[in-house]
Amino acid sequence: MRYVLLAILIGIGAGFLITALATPADAPQYTPYLPCATEDSPGPCYWDADVQGNGEGRSFLVEKDGTVTYLD
Repeated sequence: MRYVLLAILIGIGAGFLITALATPADAPQYTPYLPCATEDSPGPCYWDADVQGNGEGRSFLVEKDGTVTYLD
């Protein structure tokens, strides 16, 4: 069980790292937010609709408490 939990934590961490590394250099950086791994990721993070997902939609910030602020 301990190894399963460790594998899950490593997988989650790797997913966030890959997302952060895959973000284009010209994407806006909303300090202290990292890019959201998915549109429904828990915060704090940001979703840049121009470069994430299908490239359409609205960009937004997700706060630690789950509050969403759209960046229109």
